[in-house]
Amino acid sequence: MEDNHSSRAKVKAEWLTKELVLFFGFLACGIFAPQIFHLIGQQALGVRISPMHVFVLMCGFVCGKRYGALCGFLMPLISSLIFTMPPIYPTAVGMAFEMLVYGYLTGLLKDKMHFVFALLLAMLGGRLVLGVANIILYALQGGSYSFDAYVSSMFVNGWPSIVCAFVIVGGVLLIMVKAGVISFKNKNE
Repeated sequence: MEDNHSSRAKVKAEWLTKELVLFFGFLACGIFAPQIFHLIGQQALGVRISPMHVFVLMCGFVCGKRYGALCGFLMPLISSLIFTMPPIYPTAVGMAFEMLVYGYLTGLLKDKMHFVFALLLAMLGGRLVLGVANIILYALQGGSYSFDAYVSSMFVNGWPSIVCAFVIVGGVLLIMVKAGVISFKNKNE
């Protein structure tokens, strides 16, 4: 009985270590990947691809809802503090809530539905939360955030980042599942 308990504790500790390493890896990649675009002078391309979003979505799928949410909340704030990009207020603060939802929902939904639908719902949920956050944050500054600005920034100008997230996250997840690195309870991947 004692051996069985210690064996389970060892497996749990190994998984916790693996999750922490992956969490910090996704967090670091999400903070530093946008800087690569800035260094090569392709800031507009970085905005279109939104590498921060990609790494948060991956963290939620691989590490679960808690780590995904924490990664999403911390990533834009840390990036803003280190590199001043994105600007802390209102951009990084709003993004923190958007990406918290991305990480949480992908982690929550990954075993409940096909990962494509989980990805879609997470991105829609995060963009909805960002819209509400922007209304509040801009109002606190004495400004306003219109519905037209929301639709334009989230969907009209944001469609390349949506497509990139589906292609990159979906592709990486498929590779990881086929390689046996990760698995989902729902085998419809």
